[in-house]
Amino acid sequence: MVFKGHFVVYVGEVDEKKCFVVPISLLKHPSFPKLLSQPEEEFGFNHPKGALTISGAQRPLCCLCGRS
Repeated sequence: MVFKGHFVVYVGEVDEKKCFVVPISLLKHPSFPKLLSQPEEEFGFNHPKGALTISGAQRPLCCLCGRS
C-alpha cells in the first residue's frame, strides 16, 4: 500500500529488486534528478507495472531517503 504523498520506486536488477516507498517531497531534492538521469539514458522510463524502476545500485536512493 502506498500512502498519499508517496510514490514507489523499484531499484536493482531484474532478479533482485527492492521496493522503496518515497515521499513526494524527495522530488525537490537536487540529487534526485541526477539519480534518475543515468537509468533514463540507458533504459528509458517505460514501466508496464506502473512503478518507476531504476536499474543499478540501491545505495544512492537509500542515502537520499535517509536509510542505511
